[in-house]
Amino acid sequence: MTSVLLVDDDPQIVRAIVPALEVSGLSVKVTSTGQEAIDQVDATGWDALIVDLGLPDMDGKAVIRHLRDSSSTPVVVISAQHSQAEVDAARGAGANRFLHKPFRTPDLIACINQLVSS
Repeated sequence: MTSVLLVDDDPQIVRAIVPALEVSGLSVKVTSTGQEAIDQVDATGWDALIVDLGLPDMDGKAVIRHLRDSSSTPVVVISAQHSQAEVDAARGAGANRFLHKPFRTPDLIACINQLVSS
């Protein structure tokens, strides 16, 4: 089973996408802060990460950069930030894909499945 770490502090987003991810066959753990995510990344091997850029304690790009120090685990960024500069910065930090909120959950699932199967 594909394991995914979802890093997002918005309870509405979490409630909306976790059940859909689980129904699609993914095992999902949720963290709401960047530091929790870093702790989880260091402690557990994940097949993929879904990271929001707007976290309460740090920018999601810092989480991605930390992951990239030791891993090539695929990362999908989900963010309400729509500027091309933010997309470029996330990709520069090591994100594989960027989905703008609001997004369709099937698109997120397709991104994850494509990244972990390649």
